[in-house]
Amino acid sequence: MPKISIDQREVEVKPGVTILAAARSAGVHIPALCYRELCRPNVSCMVCVVRVNGQNRFVPACATPVEEGMKVESDSPEVHAARKGALELLLSDHRGECVAPCQSGCAAHLDIQLMFSLLAQGKLEDAARTARKRLVLPAVLGHICPAPCQKACRRASVDRPLAIRDLHGLLAQAFPASPNSAGASGLQSGSQEAIAGKHVAIAGAGPAGLAAAYQLQRKGIPCTLFDKQPQTGGGLRYGVAEEQLPRPVLEAELAAIVSLGMELRLEVCLGEKLSLADLRSQFDAVLLALGETPAETLAAWGLTAGPKGLVVEPHTFKTNIPGVFAAGGILGPRKLAVRSIGEGNLAAAAIMEYLGAPPKEHEEPPPFYTVRAGNLKPAAPAAPVSFPAPPFSSTAQLPDVEAEAKLCLQCGCRKPEACRLRHYAWKYGAHTNRYPGSPRPLQPAIEDSGYIFDEGKCIVCGLCLQLAEAAQAPVGLAFSGRGFPLKVAIPFNATLRQSLGKAARACAEICPTNALCRLTPEDQED
Repeated sequence: MPKISIDQREVEVKPGVTILAAARSAGVHIPALCYRELCRPNVSCMVCVVRVNGQNRFVPACATPVEEGMKVESDSPEVHAARKGALELLLSDHRGECVAPCQSGCAAHLDIQLMFSLLAQGKLEDAARTARKRLVLPAVLGHICPAPCQKACRRASVDRPLAIRDLHGLLAQAFPASPNSAGASGLQSGSQEAIAGKHVAIAGAGPAGLAAAYQLQRKGIPCTLFDKQPQTGGGLRYGVAEEQLPRPVLEAELAAIVSLGMELRLEVCLGEKLSLADLRSQFDAVLLALGETPAETLAAWGLTAGPKGLVVEPHTFKTNIPGVFAAGGILGPRKLAVRSIGEGNLAAAAIMEYLGAPPKEHEEPPPFYTVRAGNLKPAAPAAPVSFPAPPFSSTAQLPDVEAEAKLCLQCGCRKPEACRLRHYAWKYGAHTNRYPGSPRPLQPAIEDSGYIFDEGKCIVCGLCLQLAEAAQAPVGLAFSGRGFPLKVAIPFNATLRQSLGKAARACAEICPTNALCRLTPEDQED
């Protein structure tokens, strides 16, 4: 059998296999978008390029057979640069939006598009659960959030932004959180992701601390909250007037979070009755969510202070002390409660990773990595909407909620976490606008029978055509046009279901960009 080397690793392979197959058999990862096992190589994306025998040219690993003594280079700066260039060319004609602008504008990164999609289907409790998953205190934020998501709403450039804040505020009060509720609340303690024997201390029971405690307790990681005040809520209770935030709304949401089982130790001030060293010795991880803290106090605790507040690692919220994390006002002045909640969510994820939570199967791009699609224009202007002003009625106006949700342009990707183009573009540092050019015109997505086809996201890899042909789909798919206008089309004005039949699911699963994807209850998984 031929012997080759891949990145100076000797590999013995079967005759006739490709470099890509040989690399995978040896545990060497070479990216590929237009190739799948049991499919013919299309050689269209050129993301799998490698260099062979020191030559200056690059070859596609998916279509190049191995030869005895071949020396393959797949992990050099030159190869990475070639892959980056190929990805940037694909992105130049990719009219998809990884993350909807409203979601990017939300500091807690609420999946607003999914919430609206569920609302439009009449699944109000599922939509409420989606809102609570990231906002933690959606009814509270329905009263006090300045709604940066609405400022980012793409529909605003045409007529008006959608009433996102009012919607999640109404939903949260119509379907109040309860640890015993299997519907809207999403409060589920002791999940399968529990990390046995670990315990987390959270200093500060304001928005950041409560959000972190909420996320950790739901994953089965017990928390103890410390706060110098006699009641939880932090700035929400002691810094916001009751005219802005009715106390019954605040109390209801705080009670639901606390009922998850976390221990409260109130009227305990860190630095007086309790030291940071005490917390480090008694707990497996510590989150500091204290609000604004003087630099000299931080220095006395052995923490690194910057000009605005405590210094942490970006995205991980780790301090300079191992096992100690921080979020919220201790990092600097926080004017938005939703921002503190978002930081609490992220800090909780970092703490779970630190405590040994199983790593994700694939490293994912950060939420803010996205491709911009440009302006989308709806067919008709949206009518003005008027939801009740706070305090909200629990069930009033809910029929209007569905109507409002149906105005959402659904301009973000339905499953960005599964898009391999986005993953590799982020991994290789590809610029989304390196080649601005004249990308294809935006077309509305075709939605049918639980599936959606978004032509703007298609990179014309041809995999779906091969699968449809192999499965003897009723109509199948076809290439339309020539040269750069080439696209995948549904022949004879058929629907997706008519075209693909039972092959639709396999075609959706194989699509590297989710141009064709399946909309199922899996979208609602917690």
